[in-house]
Amino acid sequence: MTSTARGGGVKRARNDNDRGRPDDGREARRLVVPSPRRQVREHAKVRVATLCSGIEAVVQAYENAHLPHVHVAACEIDPRVRSVIGLNFTPRNLFPDVTRLDVNNFPEHDMLWAGFPCQPFSSAGSRAGFDDDAGRGEIILHIIRVVIEKMPRVVVLENVGGMTGHRAFFNAVLDMFKEIRKGKRKYIVDWRKLDTKHFGIPQSRPRIWIVCVRVDVLERPLVWPTPGLPCTTIDALLGPRPARLLAQRSLPPPGTCRINVLRGIERLQARGVDPFRETHIIEIDHSQSRQGNIMQGCSPCLTRARAQAGGHWISTHGRRLGTEAMLKLQGMRPNRLQLPPTVSANNFNAMIGNSMSVNIIEALLRMLRHSCPTLMRAH
Repeated sequence: MTSTARGGGVKRARNDNDRGRPDDGREARRLVVPSPRRQVREHAKVRVATLCSGIEAVVQAYENAHLPHVHVAACEIDPRVRSVIGLNFTPRNLFPDVTRLDVNNFPEHDMLWAGFPCQPFSSAGSRAGFDDDAGRGEIILHIIRVVIEKMPRVVVLENVGGMTGHRAFFNAVLDMFKEIRKGKRKYIVDWRKLDTKHFGIPQSRPRIWIVCVRVDVLERPLVWPTPGLPCTTIDALLGPRPARLLAQRSLPPPGTCRINVLRGIERLQARGVDPFRETHIIEIDHSQSRQGNIMQGCSPCLTRARAQAGGHWISTHGRRLGTEAMLKLQGMRPNRLQLPPTVSANNFNAMIGNSMSVNIIEALLRMLRHSCPTLMRAH
C-alpha cells in the first residue's frame, strides 16, 4: 500500500520490508537469486553494474530505452539511498562501500556506470582533487580497481564540469583508463561535456562524461550525441499556473530565501520583465552577499543542497519547484519511484539533486547502440 509523499507525484510505501529498510552497511546484500532457467534467459541480456549508484538514473534510462538488461550490482554508501534502491530496483547485489569492495567477488558485468563524488571538483565543494580531506577524490581509484579486475566491455563515468579545471587530475584519470589492459584487451577512452538542457530537458546541468570502450567490442567509431534535441518548455513541465495574484503574494518564510526572491523579482522588473507573466526560475538558497542565478524557460542546475531545500523559485507559480518537477528536470518519471518510510521528503529531494540526468544517459545508450551493436543486443 502506498500514499503520496510531500511534493506530489512520488508515492511513499507504507509497509516497510527488508528491501526498503536501511541496512547497517557492514556487508553486501544478495537481493535476487535467479533460477537456472532464468539464468539461461538472462544470458541474452546486457549485464549492468553501477557504482556510487544514487537513485539509479542508469537503470531508469535502460528501462526508458527498452534495452534488455540485468542489474547485477549496485554500490551506494548512503543507507537512505540504499533503501530507495532496495524498494524500487532489483540489483542482484547491493554493496555499501566502493572503497571496501572485494573486487574478486564483484559480479561479472558488461557495462559499468559510475557518478563518483563531485565535491573535490565542484564550485560548491572543496575543489581539492586527489587531496580532498574526506578522501572523495580517491573514489575514482577504487572504481579503477574494479575495472582492472573485471574488464567490463564499457565503462561510463560522470562528474561536474569543473573536473576539467583540475587539468592534472583529469588527465591522470584519462591516462589511467588508457593504460588498463589484459592481453590484447584495452580501452578506447573519450570524453565530452554534455548539458541536460541540450537534450530535451530544461535544466542547465553541464557535466563531464567519460566513455571507455574495449577495443574488441567497438565496431564503429564513437559518434557523440549532438546537442539540439527540441527542449520541453519549462511551462509545459510545470503544468497550469495559479492565479497571478497568488503568485505575486506567495513568498518563502521570513529570512534569506524571502529576501533573495524579492531581490530576484526586483532585478527582473528593473529589466522591464514581468516575472509574473514570463516564467523565470530563480535561485534563492544562497547567501545575501552574492547574486543568485535567474533563468527564463530553464532551471539553473539542481545541486544536492538546492534540491534538498525544495528547489529553485518559480516566478509565475509563487513556489519552489518541488519533488515532482525536480524529478522531471532530471528526466525521471515521478511515478517510477516510491519513497521508503525511513526516508524524509527533504532527503529524497537531495538524492534527486545528486543524480545523473536520465536523458543524457539515454543519449549515450543510443551512441553505444551505434558503436557497439553486438554488445547492445547482448551476447
